[in-house]
Amino acid sequence: MRSVAAQKLIDTGVELFSADGFESVSVRDITNAAEVSPGLLIHHFKSKEKFIEACIDHVFGEVLDFKTQPEALNMSSQLEKWKANPEFYQIPLRFFKVVMSSNTEHGRRLFQLILDGSKQVLEDGLRQGVIKRPKDIEMTNLVLTVNSLGTVLLSDYIKEQLGGEFTDPTVAQGFMEASLEVYTNGVYAPRTTGEE
Repeated sequence: MRSVAAQKLIDTGVELFSADGFESVSVRDITNAAEVSPGLLIHHFKSKEKFIEACIDHVFGEVLDFKTQPEALNMSSQLEKWKANPEFYQIPLRFFKVVMSSNTEHGRRLFQLILDGSKQVLEDGLRQGVIKRPKDIEMTNLVLTVNSLGTVLLSDYIKEQLGGEFTDPTVAQGFMEASLEVYTNGVYAPRTTGEE
C-alpha cells in the first residue's frame, strides 16, 4: 500500500509525462507540481527510472482493473463503460503512447505487461467458455496486443480521421462498434446465405 504522498507523486508524474514525455520532465518538475521536496520522490522511489517504472505499473494496473471488472470479454459492456467514463482513458492512453514511443526498456516492459494481461484475459475467457479456443493462443494474443497498442501509437492519425479525440465517447463509439464486429463476427468470414 502506497502512502498518500507517493500516490500523489505518481499521479502528478503520469500527468506530466503524458503531456511532455520522459526526457522533458525532471524530478524537480514533478515534485514542484506535487508541492513536495525532491528528496521525497527519491526516498520513495530511489531514482527517476524506478519512479517511471512505478508509474507504468500503476497506470497499467488501473486500466487492467477497469477493463476486467466486471465482464472482461463482453465488448458491449466495455463500450458502455467507456461511454460512462470517457475521461478515464484520456491520460492512460497518452501515457502509454509516451512509454511506447520512448524506444527504451520502459516501452519493452509495458509491451510485456500488456501481452501478459491480454493472455490472462484470453485464458480466463477459455476457462469460462465465453470464447473459442484459437489455433495458436500465443500468436492470437500477440495480434490482440499489437492491435491495442497500434490504436495508442496511431491515436493522432485516428483523431484526424474521426474528427475528435479517441477518448470522446461519441467519437469512440463507431470505432468500438467496428472493433466489436471484427472481433465477434469476423468481417473476412464468408457470408452465410441471405446475409447482406
